[in-house]
Amino acid sequence: MNTAKFTTQLKKLTQMSEQQFLTPDALSWPSVLPKNQWCFKPELISIYGSEQWYEFTDAQKKKLSFYEAINFFSLNVHGEKYLINAVSSHLFNFPSLEMSEYLLHFIEEEAKHMMYFSRFCIQYANKIYPLRALEIGAPRDDEIELLLLFARIYIFETIVDEYNRQIAGDSKVVGIVSEINRLHHLEESRHLAFGLGFLKYWLTELHDRIDEHKLQQINQHLNGFLHNTWKQFYCPDAYFDAGLTDCASLSLTVFNSEPAKQHRDKLQHKRLAWFYHQQLLGDVA
Repeated sequence: MNTAKFTTQLKKLTQMSEQQFLTPDALSWPSVLPKNQWCFKPELISIYGSEQWYEFTDAQKKKLSFYEAINFFSLNVHGEKYLINAVSSHLFNFPSLEMSEYLLHFIEEEAKHMMYFSRFCIQYANKIYPLRALEIGAPRDDEIELLLLFARIYIFETIVDEYNRQIAGDSKVVGIVSEINRLHHLEESRHLAFGLGFLKYWLTELHDRIDEHKLQQINQHLNGFLHNTWKQFYCPDAYFDAGLTDCASLSLTVFNSEPAKQHRDKLQHKRLAWFYHQQLLGDVA
């Protein structure tokens, strides 16, 4: 994507952020959540389809769905916090005023999302689960790091957005959870449009600097990030709170199970197809 086209996209996204600003004030927060309802789309619960899943009673599955929602919203809190810190450090570093103007809206919207994700966790579970992410090595190059930063954000937000979209559209899920996912999906659609536009623009700018060795380094880093991101969805803390046993072992077993691999492959190859086409994910030819 060339500079003129990307600038046009930035102006359009800024206008949309100003005209379509969503406020979470309209959310209706029940004092307690009903115990006999789903707080997460059953098919998206991490152990869905495993041998253990079919051994649970309906009540156990619904209890686990609550803690899977806490884990999902906790991941969003950590993701938004990282994003705000990282993107803020790049404000006004670009020659394009349009870029910084849009990033200000981007950060404002992410801060708003963090408030409703964290409120749900604290009000209903009195906790936010800690992040268990591992550090991944990256090339020591500022321009490549900028590519990696927005690629990591895009990958994380894409996975989250698919969950948001599916949970918001599931009538079985309790209202407040459904509404939070719906609100987030509406604004993340703009963020994803920006993210992919920026990555196409920046990859064009770096075209002559990314040789086969650099591409291999970028590919390894992003494959590692994607792997670590998915690992967070199989949370031993959530399993423990739901009353399960041997939770660390269960997390590993379920993560490596065939139904879980098929679920991840289907989502990431559909929603991250551009990354595979550019060899930023998958195997480098």
